[in-house]
Parts: sequence; structure tokens; C-alpha cells
Amino acid sequence: MELTKSQTQHIAELARIKLTEKETGKTQSDLSTALKYIEVLDELDLEDIEPTAQITRLSNIYREDELKEPQTLSQSETLSNAPHQSNGYFSVPRVL
Repeated sequence: MELTKSQTQHIAELARIKLTEKETGKTQSDLSTALKYIEVLDELDLEDIEPTAQITRLSNIYREDELKEPQTLSQSETLSNAPHQSNGYFSVPRVL
């Protein structure tokens, strides 16, 4: 499949990429080449092949959740490694 210049520009807009005229030509060529590789997959006979979700045959091993004693820090312990603090709170630079 050969992409047109307008299709390439549309893809670039969707990706929020600004392309020069030269870059558009190269990108058009590169994307067309990639699509040709993908078209090869259409030639495969996959009628009797089950869809594959994963290939490692590993499965998750779950454990029961266990309630442990609460592990909390006091305010002074929490602030002990804070680079900046003010009136018992973390002090951070303004965002705005």
C-alpha cells in the first residue's frame, strides 16, 4: 500500500508532528515501506490458529491478602528527611 502525501500529512497531524516538505516525502516513503511489511501478514493462512494472548505460558500466582498491623509514621518521623518544611508541612516550590 502506497500512502499519498495528504494521508501522510493527516497522520502527522494526528501525531501532532510538524513536517517540512522534505520530511513529508521521507515519512511517506518510510510509512509506505512499513505498510508493505505488514501486508505480508495478510498472506498467512491463520484459519486454524487460535488467538494468542501471551506466549510464555506463565500464570500469576496469587496469595491471600493478610491484614497486618498498621505501619504509620508520626509527623516528625515523616518530615525528618524532608529537604524543606514549614509549620509541620512539606514545603515545595509553587506550581503556578
